[in-house]
Amino acid sequence: MSYTRRSTVDLFTSDEHTVLAEWFGAEPPSFSKDIDADEASNRLGFVERPGHYQLIDPAVAFIVLENVEKRLPQWAVVREDTL
Repeated sequence: MSYTRRSTVDLFTSDEHTVLAEWFGAEPPSFSKDIDADEASNRLGFVERPGHYQLIDPAVAFIVLENVEKRLPQWAVVREDTL
């Protein structure tokens, strides 16, 4: 019988787990069940509803992209002397 070593690395905080579970419509992990998703979003810095999106949408984008943001392409547009 072979032995497989299992180790886990948690990439997200309890607030992030709560927000992601809410967005995916999944059950949050047991350690974050008592956290309200709106309060977790607020603690992550998302307080105002952004236009026609739900408040949780930019919070999820932040969580997903925060670890790769420095590797994303940078771009800008110049039109009529305006950046």
